[in-house]
Amino acid sequence: MEKVKLHAEGHTHFDRHLAIRSCETILNTYGFLEDFKMFSDLAINMVVELPASKVASLLHALNSTDFLVIDHVTGEEKLPTAILNRQDVHLYFNLSFVHHEPDFHKEVWSQP
Repeated sequence: MEKVKLHAEGHTHFDRHLAIRSCETILNTYGFLEDFKMFSDLAINMVVELPASKVASLLHALNSTDFLVIDHVTGEEKLPTAILNRQDVHLYFNLSFVHHEPDFHKEVWSQP
């Protein structure tokens, strides 16, 4: 049976290393961190597999922290059926880092 897919987006103003470690701890409490991709110092995408019955608790735990805000969740309408069928869920979580440092990029000078 195919896993239900949910997408969540959040942001943080905290140090990205601290935020990633804290998120990892919370995510591993409710499910299994299957994969992640870092995008410079701007964002990280994580894929978490967990039982559908734990999704609401996970999102509540993430949103209850003092360092993270969940901005948007899509696919929640699929949860009641997934819970009844005891399905697992893939949660694709994108965490953006808001900071006051310049991003990793080089300035390109104009040619005369």
